[in-house]
Amino acid sequence: MLEYMGNTANIIDWNQVIKEIENQEGKCACKYLPVKEVPELKEIDDALGNYCRESIEWINYYPDKEFSMEVAIKFGEFVKTPKMIKCWISKVLPGKTAPWHWDWDVDWKKYIANGQPIRFTAMINPPAVGHVFIVGNQALYNEKQGDVHRWSDFRSYHAGTNCGLVPKFNFNYLAYAA
Repeated sequence: MLEYMGNTANIIDWNQVIKEIENQEGKCACKYLPVKEVPELKEIDDALGNYCRESIEWINYYPDKEFSMEVAIKFGEFVKTPKMIKCWISKVLPGKTAPWHWDWDVDWKKYIANGQPIRFTAMINPPAVGHVFIVGNQALYNEKQGDVHRWSDFRSYHAGTNCGLVPKFNFNYLAYAA
């Protein structure tokens, strides 16, 4: 499900990017999704059953709003996929989780109509106890800061949790093949 693509720590100062966003409000992604109106989201929500709803929270940050577009450009060059559809940084605070889901987007069918979207995720924290990211049947834990993985399908189910002591940050990048 995931293919290791290399490490971006020598081309992007992830500590500086985190410093730039860590105290900004961002957008609490789990609070603005139209869960009851979209069949795919309702299906995910219904499947959560007795999941601890109070633990669900992740915050997104976007280029040219909370961090520099230069980060996205450098990343696109690194993965040799510069035709960016969108990118964002997600933050999961200690004790919070992003439960099993796929990243539904109102425009996901348009993305497919225009080509094959490719998704990448970079672990942008230094490794920290309790930071876990799962895509399909693969769990990432104690990844090096800047490690990048390519997904086999941008709609893959995934989850993230932070049972550690410091915020967990991931950089997410969706683009078309060059």
